[in-house]
Amino acid sequence: MRTLIQELDVLGIAAALLAPDRRVTSANDCLATLLGLESKELVGADVAGILIGRSCARTDEGLSTVYQFARNGTMSWLRLDLKPADQGFVALLIDVSRDHQPLREIHDYQTTRDQLLLDGKIGTWRFDPDAELYHFSSELSLGHDGAGAPVPVQLLQLIQHPDDRASDTSIRGRITREGGVADAEMRYMGADGNWTHLHVHYRSGRRMPSGRFEMFGISQDITAVALARDEANKLSERLAVALREADYANRTKTEFLANMSHELRTPLNAILGFSEMIEHQMLGPIDAKYAAYAHDIHRSGEHLLELVNDVLDLAKLEAGKLELRESEFSLPALIEECFVYVRGRAEAGRVRLAHEAGATAAMLRADARAVKQVLLNFLSNAIKFTPEGGSVTTRTFVDADGGLCLSVSDTGIGMTAKEMEVALAPFGQVDSMIARKHKGTGLGLPICKSLMELHGGELLMTSEPNVGTTLIARFPASRVHGSTARLERAV
Repeated sequence: MRTLIQELDVLGIAAALLAPDRRVTSANDCLATLLGLESKELVGADVAGILIGRSCARTDEGLSTVYQFARNGTMSWLRLDLKPADQGFVALLIDVSRDHQPLREIHDYQTTRDQLLLDGKIGTWRFDPDAELYHFSSELSLGHDGAGAPVPVQLLQLIQHPDDRASDTSIRGRITREGGVADAEMRYMGADGNWTHLHVHYRSGRRMPSGRFEMFGISQDITAVALARDEANKLSERLAVALREADYANRTKTEFLANMSHELRTPLNAILGFSEMIEHQMLGPIDAKYAAYAHDIHRSGEHLLELVNDVLDLAKLEAGKLELRESEFSLPALIEECFVYVRGRAEAGRVRLAHEAGATAAMLRADARAVKQVLLNFLSNAIKFTPEGGSVTTRTFVDADGGLCLSVSDTGIGMTAKEMEVALAPFGQVDSMIARKHKGTGLGLPICKSLMELHGGELLMTSEPNVGTTLIARFPASRVHGSTARLERAV
């Protein structure tokens, strides 16, 4: 037998002779190498004991035992076979890793898959259409007793939301008859009395003896997502209601301002007319002091009428009732006309008024009255907030997109970025020493901004404290007609 053990060594087979007590009496080098020992160290040793001490798992199969253990950083499987022989046993140690590794990988994959399904709150199920029974994985027990036991359709429907039963029945009937797939959201009551929202995926399987299809599927718990979605929908509905109420309140406010403004203009026009008659003594001479009083009344009335007109214009813009009366006109001609209105105010404030040459043969199609209002507001603000000795300059140019731009630049007090935001907001007034000398409604620039947007254009503003401000009214290229060859082009 010892000769046989050595011959097996030549063939690469690990073998040993064991005494009746299963201790080694002789072992070949192949066995010693497989166990990482010297041959002489094995004499008198218990091979099974050595394997048990090193293994992490074992499987008994009669006189054969498979040991699993880590070797050189990898998992190995060795099978120890004991064959009865004269005065003991012949032990063969065979590496069966090739047979067990695929099974181990499958087991590891299944373990990982099950963990992922558990992490994702996903359960699996199968439906037998012939027996009308569901088979659920434990994740889908929803806390109810009897996890793993078959569930009849009628019993499942007892915990199903009443609004979902018809849809689920329809999907189940279609797939078991015709095959295919489907997805739906279903609700089931858990053992705690709360509804669990499940995203259910249905898929047909093999055809059963009855001719109907078996059905498989997965169900994922999406309760948190569903509740968040429902809450978002409720919030959206509340916001929609609040928006409608705010819009109604805004329309009511706008209509009130418009009506109030109209009511104020009638007596104001009378005040202006009579005060002007008294000031110019049209019905006969009066005391000089009374004439001065009439002058002050007329100036105050004009100021109040300007404020009322601003409120009326804003109300019309917000209500969407201001309609553009478009025509084609020359922008340089409009600039010259506006200069006539503000030249006296500029001279009184010792502010130099200038227009840079940029004449063009192009015609602008717009509401001339609205454009005039925008330009007069630009010029009035520039003159108002420019100290003595400063300058106000207008300029026309075409931007890179072909839009026609009208700019008004001053060397006035300027504004910070925050102050510019205030200036463009309705009723916003910049708090500065010069600004406090010229009180107004704070509606001029917001009205200009709305008028430009009504033309499909925009109002742009740049400013720097103690340097000055530039306001730009930009009209889209679609409103420019004719040649712009002589117009300066912005680079």
